[in-house]
Amino acid sequence: MPLIRRYETLSVTNEALEQRGGQLVEELEQGHRHLDLLKQKHNNDKLMANKELSELQSRRDMLKEQNKQWEMNLLMDQGHQRDQVEEMASLLIAIKNLGELSVLREEVWSPSPSSPCRVAMDPPSFVSSREDISSVFLEQTPADRHNDLSSQYSYVRKIRGDGNCFYRAFCFAYLESMHKNDRILQRFKDRIMKSRGDLSSAGFEETSFKDHLNKVIAVVEQCQADEKEETLLSLFNEQSTSDSVVQYLRLLTSTYLQNHADFFCNFVEAPCLKTYCKQEVETMAMECDHVDILALLKALDVGIHVVSMEGQDHRLVHHIIPEGAEPSLHLLYHTSHYDILYLRSKL
Repeated sequence: MPLIRRYETLSVTNEALEQRGGQLVEELEQGHRHLDLLKQKHNNDKLMANKELSELQSRRDMLKEQNKQWEMNLLMDQGHQRDQVEEMASLLIAIKNLGELSVLREEVWSPSPSSPCRVAMDPPSFVSSREDISSVFLEQTPADRHNDLSSQYSYVRKIRGDGNCFYRAFCFAYLESMHKNDRILQRFKDRIMKSRGDLSSAGFEETSFKDHLNKVIAVVEQCQADEKEETLLSLFNEQSTSDSVVQYLRLLTSTYLQNHADFFCNFVEAPCLKTYCKQEVETMAMECDHVDILALLKALDVGIHVVSMEGQDHRLVHHIIPEGAEPSLHLLYHTSHYDILYLRSKL
């Protein structure tokens, strides 16, 4: 009897195990089916992700190409604008020169009681001879300003008003003030020669400034060889030489501005400093701003004194640039123009 019960118990246990095994098989099959579904979903998601990635990469490549095209268009527009500015500057200079020549012809050929047979004269110079200080005053000039300037300065040297007056006035006045000091002239020449590397580091091709640099060095060497004022005056009134000196000083100014961009970018109104330099500094006939003056003087380690007639209450305003420097020359600023001043001799 116990054997029968044991058999029955084993039969029940076997049935339970078989049922449990069947359940496990079914659960395993369900697990496999679920795994297959997950794999299928994963493959679908992977395909979708690859498709989206491919679309994004294609869009990125398209945007990169589009951006490259925009950059090229921008560079072309900037180059076109620069060419237009240079062309306009050249046109303005030509118009001004024609106007001056026209006035000169009227003065030369118009008969007058004192000289009925006047003859043709040379065109206006870039740098004049010294003139009495009274020649800068107009009839409406306030007496206080007239007396103040006349008490300190005896002569003025006028510079042609062609937009390059500061650069031309500065260089002429500096070389004139130092033409009998070989040591300082040599130091100035050394600085100019050293600036070749500065211009190259700022991105200028040597072919764009080599001729101008050589002209500046030649002018300095002629000042060293000949101390006569007439020699310097003749050099600065020869257009090719005079304009080369101005152009090199403009490139040197641009170089100093760009090599110290962290400081000077806060003082220009253009979208970027490089654009400002190309359009306002490097281009001939563009008037010189205070920031340009400071950059040039810093580059050459020279100090100047500017006397401005634009002050209020009929008073002169005096500027030492850079601040605290020992000025080597004196310039007169009036009606957006620079001329050279000469101190009155002390008795």
